[in-house]
Amino acid sequence: MLKRGGYTHQYADGREGVRYRLVTMAEDGLLIPYPEHGRFFINRELAQEYIDTHADRIDVIPYDEIVFQSMREQGRHKGEHAQEETSGHDVQKSSDTILIDGQECVKADEWKAGDNVYVVGNSVEDSSFFYAEVNGKDCFEYDHKPYRDEVEDDFIDLEAMRDIDRHEAEAFSRFEGSDDFPDIDADADKKPLTADDIQNLVLINREYFAGSRTTVYDFECDIRGEHDTLQYTLEYHDDGEGFTIHTEKDDIWERMPEPELERLEGILSREAVYFKYHEKIAGAESLEALKELEYEIMEDESLYFSAVSERVWNDFTRKEEMLSGKTQETSGHDVQKRDYRVGDRVYLDNKPYEITRTDDWNVEIMDRSLFDPPRRLESKENFAKLLRQDERNAHLFTSEEKEPEQTGYTTETVKVYPGEKNKLPYDVVIEKLHFEEPEKAEPEKLMPKEPEPEKPDYKVGNTVTIEGTEFIIEDISDREVQLRDPKLLYPIFR
Repeated sequence: MLKRGGYTHQYADGREGVRYRLVTMAEDGLLIPYPEHGRFFINRELAQEYIDTHADRIDVIPYDEIVFQSMREQGRHKGEHAQEETSGHDVQKSSDTILIDGQECVKADEWKAGDNVYVVGNSVEDSSFFYAEVNGKDCFEYDHKPYRDEVEDDFIDLEAMRDIDRHEAEAFSRFEGSDDFPDIDADADKKPLTADDIQNLVLINREYFAGSRTTVYDFECDIRGEHDTLQYTLEYHDDGEGFTIHTEKDDIWERMPEPELERLEGILSREAVYFKYHEKIAGAESLEALKELEYEIMEDESLYFSAVSERVWNDFTRKEEMLSGKTQETSGHDVQKRDYRVGDRVYLDNKPYEITRTDDWNVEIMDRSLFDPPRRLESKENFAKLLRQDERNAHLFTSEEKEPEQTGYTTETVKVYPGEKNKLPYDVVIEKLHFEEPEKAEPEKLMPKEPEPEKPDYKVGNTVTIEGTEFIIEDISDREVQLRDPKLLYPIFR
């Protein structure tokens, strides 16, 4: 059984917002949000669309009916758990009068049931009226002498109504804020939230409602270090579009100034574009499928894409290398391969973490020393850098030695001529080549001396070919030979 309701709220800065929610009745009769505590809808159409989609398990009933059922169910529930009634002797009518709800009465009955004390009096002014008082504060009027169970039922109904009002006020205050629950604004004196306080955004779900032209994005994020779930709703209209941003804990829509909300909306739109391509790239199963996706990416000229294009193309390149079976090589001695998996313990920032999830680009870790640890997401590239900062992670890497190439000479850059200034499609770099003489080993005794190698016979003005390019020898010294490219109009030396 469900009921649907909504209301308009006036924000402190003058903005108005309407929210809708579905509620159902719990076992004790209290009304609770459906399908979960933090779920709400920004308009009636979205709520109706959800009801239509789940019509096989939702039965919608009118508001008055569910409130009536809730009251009766709460009364029955309280009656079942109340202590066994302990009633005293009937109080005989006497000449002593009492005041009930401002009316002078002669006490007609008094008893105790559970923790509640009931008193019934007959009006002195008009004997056809009776008044009942419970615990000295709640009063009821009757045009007949009521039975005890009648007074008790009326009191239970009153308590049920109070519980409903209290629960609804508390639930609404979580969305819109309320003076009835000052603890909601207990942190109002804190520094206002900014868009920069929202970090580690990860898109976990995206849903489009065609009927209302509304897209709902669900993100996981960290807000000032506390993990939270954020919902970004974008609604399209004929004359433009509107958005809302809400979080599961301590709603961000209330805590963040409007200019910062607009800035955050831009960040969320940008991340939505990135994760759209991120998912498509991750789902590509062949180089042909990846090639088709490449054309789609290249045609995207939106402003948001330009802000995330580098990340998208990095993902694309890594996926392309993975599908083509390429392995990345690095020069030098320390060629390392990652060897970690889900469940491994790692040390970052001098704290232990457990790897809880990995994919082609990211690693998710959690601090298991905390009772309710937030999830932390790091790119694999950054994760590898963090691992190397703590020696306790050394066992997660395997090293392979690779000798650097021996060129036999070193280079020294003399000057650079940018291609833009010289109207060339490349930069011209002047380098000096320094040929290192090998160390001379001492000849073994009694061994004949090897003949010295012949010295090359070249001189200034000769033409030589190096790496497929012809050069003219311009100068010769004991340590170097200076060359000039004759095809260039200006003297570029090597």
